[in-house]
Formats: sequence, C-alpha cells, structure tokens
Amino acid sequence: LMCKIGGEAVEEHNPDARPYIVCRSGSAGIQKYAQTWCGDNYTSWTSLQYNIPIITGMGLSGQPNEGADIGGFAGPAPDEELRYRLAPYLYSAEYEAHKTGAPIMRALVYEFQDDPQVWEENFEFMYGRDVLVANVIEPGAKTKKVYLPVGCKWYDWNDKFRCYEGGQTIEVPVDMTT
Repeated sequence: LMCKIGGEAVEEHNPDARPYIVCRSGSAGIQKYAQTWCGDNYTSWTSLQYNIPIITGMGLSGQPNEGADIGGFAGPAPDEELRYRLAPYLYSAEYEAHKTGAPIMRALVYEFQDDPQVWEENFEFMYGRDVLVANVIEPGAKTKKVYLPVGCKWYDWNDKFRCYEGGQTIEVPVDMTT
C-alpha cells in the first residue's frame, strides 16, 4: 500500500508524471507499483555473481523489475570493473515491463524454451528481448566462454558486430572495455 499511495501522490501532484517507485520488499502484487531489489549485499564478485540468478528468478516469478546494489552495501569500495551502461535501452525495457509484465533481466529459458542447453544456465541472461549478457564475474579475467542459444544469429557488440550462429559456445577475449 505504501508504494501504491506513493505513486498516487506523485500523480496527484503532477498528472503528467510517470512515478518510479523503488521498494525494499513486497508481497504478491508489488510489481504493479514498484521495483524491488536483492537486498543489502556485500561488495564482492561472488555477491555480484549471485545477484544474477536472484534477479532472473524474480522475473520468472512475476516481478519484472528487480535490481541489485551493484556496488555493494557493505564491504570494501568497489573497483572500476563495476559500472552501468545502456540507459536508453533500459528505459525501453522498463516501459515494456510496465505494459506487459515481461522481466527486464530474463533467464535464457524465458526467451529460448526449446533450447535444452539453457534450461540450467544461471549466469548468462537476456537484457530485454534483444541483448544477451554474459558478464565477466571473475576479477582479472582475460577470456569468457559464452553459450549462444540456438535459433538465431548473434552479433558481438565488442568485435565490430561479428556474427555467430546460435547453438554453440564461443570464447571471447575480455578486458575492462568489454
């Protein structure tokens, strides 16, 4: 009710506003009123890594907009390898989530149900319906193995949009820029 009332108050103050409410927790139905987040996690690569299956699991459970404190809530200051990007695409995914309930961070099985290779994948995910994310979640990594789901072509954002057929695992070089 707090999130519902908060949104109504913003709209009452400014009818043209599009309220965005972030709530620490909620019960069934919270997705209509607010984004939730994974909690006050520790600043570590392990915590960052395990936020992925939490968020994709929440998406499969009906909460399309779940976030994580990527920099951590407690622990050492995060290093320069943790950062945000693709804000305009996120805005479009937020709008789709608002209209349809589709999760923003999607377990691969959400989009590729006929590919048994993705049924147990926990750390790769779709960002909206068009971007496959295979985060580097190990410090100092030099390469990353990425499974490309079957049924479409994939273009590597970091390699001049090099094209790959789906249904294979590739290994790509990674660094701070990728």
